Amino acid sequence: MRMPGPLTLAGDATEPLHAVTKQQLEAAQKSAIPADGSVTEPKIADFAVSIRTLEDEAVTPEKIIQWAVQSDHLADGAVRHEKLGDRAVWTDNLANPSVTKEKLAPDAISDFPERRYGDQKLPSGLILQWGDAIHSR
Repeated sequence: MRMPGPLTLAGDATEPLHAVTKQQLEAAQKSAIPADGSVTEPKIADFAVSIRTLEDEAVTPEKIIQWAVQSDHLADGAVRHEKLGDRAVWTDNLANPSVTKEKLAPDAISDFPERRYGDQKLPSGLILQWGDAIHSR
């Protein structure tokens, strides 16, 4: 299995990505596997986000179709999900080690603005970036 390099803010996807359903995203979140073996805490390590191209529709909380989580020091790596074929990033030793996907996801979903791109600092201290903002830097 080919592993891509670390995900950059400029968005370095070289292959087309496919639409991801909520169920597929949840499955990816549960099965993200670290490439370098550095993640040892499952509660923190299983947070994964799917990256795909935005379409013309407005982004709504129900339709989170592209987002990447970054901390002050970038996420530990990226992995190609075997079933989805999409990039996933996972975080280890976040700014606040008690942050888990269960705590972060409700913040991200409830505060997701009705815009195609942007970034937002979450209460956890992480910065949520989505849409064209990832590709425009």
